[in-house]
Amino acid sequence: WMAEMTLSRIILMQRDVREQLSCEGVTVLLDDESSYHQDDADLEPLSDASHLAYVIYTSGSTGRPKGVLIEHRGLANYIWWAKEVYVKGEKTNFPLYSSISFDLTVTSIFTPLVTGNTIIVYDGEDKTALIASIVQDPRVDIIKLTPAHLQVLKEMNLADKTAVRRMIVGGENLSTRLAQSIHEQFEGRIEICNEYGPTETVVGCMIYRYDAVKDRRESVPIGTAAANMSIYVLDENRKPVPVGVPGEIYISGAGVARGYLNRPELTAEKFVDDPFEPGAKMYKTGDLAKWLADGNIEYTGRIDEQVKIRGYRIELGEIEAALHQEEAIKEAVVTAREDVHGFKQLCAYYVSCGQITVSKLRKQLSQTLASYMIPAYFIEMDEMPLTSNGKINRKGLPAPDFGLQDRAEYKAPRTKAEEILVSVWESVLGAENVGILDNFFDLGGDSIKSIQVSSRLKQSGYKMEIKDCQCQP
Repeated sequence: WMAEMTLSRIILMQRDVREQLSCEGVTVLLDDESSYHQDDADLEPLSDASHLAYVIYTSGSTGRPKGVLIEHRGLANYIWWAKEVYVKGEKTNFPLYSSISFDLTVTSIFTPLVTGNTIIVYDGEDKTALIASIVQDPRVDIIKLTPAHLQVLKEMNLADKTAVRRMIVGGENLSTRLAQSIHEQFEGRIEICNEYGPTETVVGCMIYRYDAVKDRRESVPIGTAAANMSIYVLDENRKPVPVGVPGEIYISGAGVARGYLNRPELTAEKFVDDPFEPGAKMYKTGDLAKWLADGNIEYTGRIDEQVKIRGYRIELGEIEAALHQEEAIKEAVVTAREDVHGFKQLCAYYVSCGQITVSKLRKQLSQTLASYMIPAYFIEMDEMPLTSNGKINRKGLPAPDFGLQDRAEYKAPRTKAEEILVSVWESVLGAENVGILDNFFDLGGDSIKSIQVSSRLKQSGYKMEIKDCQCQP
C-alpha cells in the first residue's frame, strides 16, 4: 500500500519480501550479491533544502496511516541541533536498535554520522528486549529511549553495570517520579534530556534537562524550543495564553513538515498560517500545554483521542476501524487508561453479535495491526453507555477489571516456582488471583512487561528468556 501511495520507482528489499509486494517500480534485492556489482559512481547531487528527505508514516484516524513529508531543511536543522545539544563535540557511540519506520531512529542514525562518531547496530526481533544488552555494553555512553523503556531499566537496576551517562527520553510524557528514580539509581551520574516533538516537526523541537533539585511537578517539563523553531501555546482563537493557562501547542520554524502525502484537506487543517511570522506555516499539534513561570513549557495532555503508547503515536480510531472489520463485533470503542504503574495501556470495549474469545480477537487483530496497537485489555459489554445526545459516553466505560476478562479456569500454583511466577505476574500486571492456566497477554501483558517479569524472576534466582514468555504465554 505504501509503495502504491508514494509511487515509488525504486524499492530496496530482501528476497523473501518480493513475493508479498506487488509494485511496478524497479526492485533491488539487498541480499542478492549481484546487486552490488552495478555502476558504483557517485550520484549527481540534485537535491536542495526544499526537496523531500523522507516520507514517514504515522497512525491515521481513518484506518490507514498518513505519510508525513519531511524536507531536507527540516532534517538538517534537527540533526545539527542534536549535534550541539547531545554530542557537544565529544566522542560518543550511538546504539541503533529501533525500527527505521520509527522517527526516534533518525537521531540514532544521522547524529553520529554528521559528527564522525560510531553507530553500533543491535540485531534482534524484539527490539525492547535488547535494552538490557545495550545499556550494559561498555561501548555505549548515550541512548535514546521512551519512558516505558526507562521504567524497564529502573527495574533492572543496572546503574553500576553501564557506561551510559546521557539519556534522551521522548515519545510520551515523562513522569518526575521516574526521572528521579533513575537519577537516584545512578547517584546523579546521568543526564536525562526530555525531548518533545511530533513526527510532523522532525522528531524533536523542544528539550528540557531534568533537574533533580528543582523539578517537583508531576511531569518533567518539555522545556524550550530547539534551534530555528518557535513554540506557541494558543487558545481556541489562536491567541497566546498567559502563564499557567492551558492552551494548544503550535509549532513553527525550519523543522515543520511540508504536509501529508496526497492528503490536501488534512494538510490544510493541520498546517496553518503562522500569524506571528508572515509567509510561514505552523503545525497544529493537538497537544495541550502551559507556560511555566521560568519560561519552560509543561505538557498536560491531548485534545483529541490520539495517544502515545511506549513512544508510538496511535489513533484510537484506527484500532476501532480494525475491530469493526470483525463479523462478530457489533460496536467497539478503544480508550487509553493508566495501569497500576502509571503507564497508558490500550483498552478495547466491544458489543458482540456472536461468539468470539479474546484470544481469537487478539489473533485476528494482529493480522492487520502492528503489535503495539493490539489492546492490552478487552472488555465485552452488553451495550455501550450513551450520553444524553446519543453519543457513546467514553467516561462511562468501566475501568479494566480482570474479572471481566476472558480467563482460563482458575488453577492454583502447585510448586514454589509456580508460586513465585504467579506473584510476579500479579505484581507486574496488577492482577489478582492469577492461576497457572492464565494467558500472559490476555491479562494485559506486552513485550515491556515480559522484560519486567524476566527481571524480577532473575532477582528471585530464576532465569526466563523474553522469548519464553512470547512462545509460551
